[in-house]
Amino acid sequence: MLTQLTVNNFAIVKFLELDLQPGMTCITGETGAGKSIAIDALGLCLGERAEAGMVRPDSDKSEVSARFLLDGNPAARAWLATNELENEGSVSCGGSSPPRGARAATSTACPSPTQLKNLGQLLVNVHGQHAHQMLLKPDYQLALLDGYAGHHLLLDEVRRHYQQWRQLQNELNRLKAEQQQREARRQLIEYQVQELDEFALQPGSLKRLKRNTSGWPTAPS
Repeated sequence: MLTQLTVNNFAIVKFLELDLQPGMTCITGETGAGKSIAIDALGLCLGERAEAGMVRPDSDKSEVSARFLLDGNPAARAWLATNELENEGSVSCGGSSPPRGARAATSTACPSPTQLKNLGQLLVNVHGQHAHQMLLKPDYQLALLDGYAGHHLLLDEVRRHYQQWRQLQNELNRLKAEQQQREARRQLIEYQVQELDEFALQPGSLKRLKRNTSGWPTAPS
């Protein structure tokens, strides 16, 4: 559930903080009043590409943020867990559109805009004149098929096994890295021992070397 939307210097809006409560909320107004700005701002929060034209005139950049409660949204919580992203029953997303270039970010530390978009599809449903195009997306097709077949328990089991696999894979990668470090250390020691063997050092060799070089000039420090 979307609980808060904050908009700063976005399009024609200088500042807006919208707190939402459980139930139905309607935003009404005349054509051109800016109702769709809230949808555009929400899209920027959820990974849509930022454009310089989104910045309010005479402003350096625009910033938007949204907060969602995850109660009653097991799919979003499972997605965060699968991608090893922490949550405490809620998630906050934000984005900005500076004049020079574009950027989107999220406080859930999503490493890529693609992941942020995937999470956004689990947080909100935006219905518009092009909503039917969602039917062309394979992930959405799978979600519809799994929902129709009632595969909720099976999906939870797959997610659980996937998380276990990810943990084991990370542990395997760690052990492989340690093995490579040990192998590199072993090769270095063997090389050093080989160099020492080539000197054919005998007991007392170090003392004789120091005695023979005691009169040599030392290099300036």
